[in-house]
Parts: sequence; C-alpha cells; structure tokens
Amino acid sequence: MTARVVPPTGRRGVPPIMMTSVAPERGRRGMGSAVQAFESELQRDVDAPAVARRLLADCFAPVLGESTAAAARLLVSELVTNAVLHGRGRITLEAQLSEDRLRVTVSDGGTGFKREVREREFEQLGAGGWGLSIVDAESARWGVEEGTTRVWFELGLPSRALEPDSESPAT
Repeated sequence: MTARVVPPTGRRGVPPIMMTSVAPERGRRGMGSAVQAFESELQRDVDAPAVARRLLADCFAPVLGESTAAAARLLVSELVTNAVLHGRGRITLEAQLSEDRLRVTVSDGGTGFKREVREREFEQLGAGGWGLSIVDAESARWGVEEGTTRVWFELGLPSRALEPDSESPAT
C-alpha cells in the first residue's frame, strides 16, 4: 500500500487529501489498476458540501461515468450537509473506489445517529429533512455505523451489478 498527501489544488477551501493506492486482489478482474482511496478532513462550514463534491470529482469522475458521478456528488452533498448541520467536531470524508463500487463515508465527532419519527405539519414539508431518503433512493446500499456519527453509501460502477451484502465473484 502506498499513500501520499496531495496538496490543495489552489481552489478555495479544498484541503489536502490523503491518497492511497492498494494493490488489487489476485484473480479479480476489472479496472486493471489499484484500488484508490482518499481521506480528507473538511471544515465545518457552508462550503463543506461543495468541497466534498470537488474532491470526489477530482479523484474519481473519469472512471465513474456521468450518471454515477452525478449520483455520488448528490449523495456526498446530503451526507456532508447533515454533518455540518447536525454533527459535532471534525468532519471526515473517506472514499474508496474498487473494481465494482464506490464507497463514501462521512463521519463527525458526534455521539451517534438518532432514529426517530419526525412529525411535521403539511405546510412544512419543503423545509428539509429529505437527505437520507434521497441517499436511500439513489444508492445501491447505505448505512449508519451504530454508536457513531458515521454514515456511508455505495454506488455500483457502470456495467457492473452491485449485489447486496456480497462481493462480486472472482473470475
């Protein structure tokens, strides 16, 4: 495994990121290159979702395809916005691209994810609160790690089916 820190690209608000390349598993077909991953700490401010979108695009857009890249930008915006609005402490964005999927995780220093039914007046329905419903609708899989404020989603890569709860078989 190799890792390197990539300095900011000169764009406002884009933090340095830790890039990691990991050798692919033997016998697996696919991209023909290493699994790529990054981790970056985001500032807790209104620019954080835009910074997260740029980081994903800069690192992975060429291999994702337009529709998958668009879905990844939407979903990372939702998770980072939730971390900014409802979280505590440091916000960390992690992304890993393997031969058949993109997995993105957003975490913050909060104490966990509180599941509750929200009752609102009909007139207030446009006031927000749809982020995780969007993540559920657009991702192949998503989840929350219990006891933490760590939410993740996965998107299958174009021309590859993402099977729930299983790895794609080696050929």
